[in-house]
Amino acid sequence: MKLLNQVNRWVHNLSGVLLGVMTSLVIAQVFFRYVLSKPLIGSEELARFAMVWLVMIGATVVLRNRSHIAVEFFVELCPKAVQKAARILTYLLILVFSWILLTEGIHLTESSMNHLAPATQIPNGYITLSIPIAGFISILYMLEAIVLEFKGKDPTSNEEAVEK
Repeated sequence: MKLLNQVNRWVHNLSGVLLGVMTSLVIAQVFFRYVLSKPLIGSEELARFAMVWLVMIGATVVLRNRSHIAVEFFVELCPKAVQKAARILTYLLILVFSWILLTEGIHLTESSMNHLAPATQIPNGYITLSIPIAGFISILYMLEAIVLEFKGKDPTSNEEAVEK
């Protein structure tokens, strides 16, 4: 669990760096294009690549922190046992989806390594690599949530899981 806390912290920090890089590239591109009339070559592509990575790994942070959008109104009306079953079912469904991201993302990454981005000539496989990485991290987080749920601990805690 402590290792996953460190992974989450690292991914969270990487997301912040990617957001800064993306924002800086867009601001620089606007400045160079409209003020200096000399657009930067490849900056739009790099900003787009940073955004893809930001979204994919940022989603894992949201997943771990349980801060994604959820409609819990009806589940909260149910008895505690049904609530727990609903949470476990949700974790299992996310686990299946994450497995699909991992396996299909690997295939996509392998097949897109020979395709180069037009402006930067970066292989597209490096961009799509964010998909299986996000899938793998999400699998780890969901396995942790399921284990904690069965132990009767709160998987929504960022620190060591606390007793419910």
